[in-house]
Amino acid sequence: MNKLTLFPYFKDRAVLQRNQNWRLWGEAKPFSRIHIRLNDSQANLWHFSTCSSDNGRWVMDMPALDTGGPYELLIEEDEQRIQLEDLLAGDVFILFGQSNMELPLSRTLDQLPDPVAVYDLPEVRLLQLERSPVFYSANFNWPQIAEWKTARGAALYDMSAIGISFAQAYQTQSPGVPVGLISLAVGGSPIEAWLPEPDWQDDPEAVRRFDLCQKTARRNWIEAQERRRTTSWYKQLDQQDPLLTDQGQLKPLPPKSWQRIKVPGLFTDTEMDQYHGSIWLRHRFHLSEEQLSRLGPQAKLCLGAMIDADQTYLNGQLQGETAYQYPPRRYPVTAGSLRPGINELLIRLIINRDTGGLIPGRFYGLKGQALNLDFAGTDWFSAKGSRLPALPQNTFFQSFPGGLYYSLIQPIRDLAICGGLWYQGESNDSEPERYDLLLRRFIARWKTDFGPQCPLVCFQLSAYQEPRGLVRPLAWAKIREAQRRCFSQQSWAGLVVTVDCGELHDLHPQQKRVPGQRSAALMHSLLSKDGDGSRGPELIRACRQGPDLIYLEFNHADGGLCLTQDARSCFLLGNGTVWQKPPKLRADGSSLYLTLPPSLQDLPATQELGLRYNYTACPLDQHILNQAGLPASPFETWI
Repeated sequence: MNKLTLFPYFKDRAVLQRNQNWRLWGEAKPFSRIHIRLNDSQANLWHFSTCSSDNGRWVMDMPALDTGGPYELLIEEDEQRIQLEDLLAGDVFILFGQSNMELPLSRTLDQLPDPVAVYDLPEVRLLQLERSPVFYSANFNWPQIAEWKTARGAALYDMSAIGISFAQAYQTQSPGVPVGLISLAVGGSPIEAWLPEPDWQDDPEAVRRFDLCQKTARRNWIEAQERRRTTSWYKQLDQQDPLLTDQGQLKPLPPKSWQRIKVPGLFTDTEMDQYHGSIWLRHRFHLSEEQLSRLGPQAKLCLGAMIDADQTYLNGQLQGETAYQYPPRRYPVTAGSLRPGINELLIRLIINRDTGGLIPGRFYGLKGQALNLDFAGTDWFSAKGSRLPALPQNTFFQSFPGGLYYSLIQPIRDLAICGGLWYQGESNDSEPERYDLLLRRFIARWKTDFGPQCPLVCFQLSAYQEPRGLVRPLAWAKIREAQRRCFSQQSWAGLVVTVDCGELHDLHPQQKRVPGQRSAALMHSLLSKDGDGSRGPELIRACRQGPDLIYLEFNHADGGLCLTQDARSCFLLGNGTVWQKPPKLRADGSSLYLTLPPSLQDLPATQELGLRYNYTACPLDQHILNQAGLPASPFETWI
């Protein structure tokens, strides 16, 4: 017997798009009658019916719902029934892209220590589901493991930080409107994974990777082989580590094994450059009775971020461990681990590949109730553990072309939504020159799938510099420029500038509240078409005026542009090979005038002149703002 089912989006606590017709669908026995009953909190009742097709699929187009709720749905077929409760009608948004969209509030506690105190949003619901790639172009099914959660209490910690900030700000501007967030982002996913085959079939390597994934048995074999390889690597690592017993307990090393080291810092240009395996880091510190009391019972070890994994001990007791490089290390100190007198902090750092270390620019120490202890400096010692060949990178099938489009986006093309929030680009930094083309195809695909006027908000990449130099110097600048160009002067879409929310060496900056608020203002503006106060200054014209002057015009700059005193230093003029700062810069309302360096004043009028503003990997400081305090995007243009 075919079981009566609903598409996994439709579950208890779901948010349904208000004020427009919407589609309900599922599966049942072929050629069976499906009865649907909808009722609201005012005891209004509506009845509908439809029939399943020869393959068991059934669809029902439902009437528009008024804002609010709760609503209830009852779906029946013969003796089978599904009942959904606590449904709300509001505005539904897709959150997709990669890890900066996915990043949960639990990873932003340095910026927002108590999310529960800031966010209590009973009418914001977030749909979390299992996310795995599908490489079958006719797939219209979603994973069955999906659950709507309410944005309050402990559930907040696992929710998208940027999504929750967006929802709170959106509700501030649209009081009484429930918000539904469909959380689809997948860390490490390039844009090709979010596009169907027609949008990348001109790339032979993308086609090859997609074809590989058609062979499920081959893909399963690769994954099994890589799991065995990884398990063997870690087993060998533990067996050969001189500080670990066979039972995984700690044992001492001779004093001569320890060498003084500065923390934090990367191991580049040291004897541990390109060292792979385990390294032990030791720091001893003294605590008085008074200091121990001031730290209090809820002290935390805050140890920045490390490359790659760590296991951290205090006086021989394990305090916490993290399996990969990105999360901030925040380990609650277990009761009884600290004591008056000498204490020993021991970090087992595991480096899988490339060069490891402790990321500079972070706090490394103890944070307590009334006392913080900073451990940074040279009073650290290191000892080599187990040295192994580099652990090869596993195949990340979620990053393969088409896999996320066919698994997550294609199945919901019939879903009624209000708009989309897109944060992606980091994983395309190996080929930034191609990103403009792919992003334009992505935008066109969005319009095809969800309608030509369905709003789409893109988060521009934040400021970031890869600490080991593994990313080409201008790769992120080029991706930001592609984002700026693709979303420039669109009435139905817009760009949220986030460069000022970045952190020098953190791929996942914790400041997600400001980008969320900016995106809510922009989305509200796109939906209501009530002006452009939600956008920062946007370059709309650049031209030469005479032999020595460049004229720039911006929109979204009512009341005039605001420049910092050193704004001139962030501009470069050149011919593509040699770049120079302009001798002079002045603002006049919504326009800027730059003076050409003498060496460029004699260029023939037919020769293109390049102009860059904040065109670097990590432009943390912003120098052009509008009266609302919103920054201008970095840019590169040719005149």
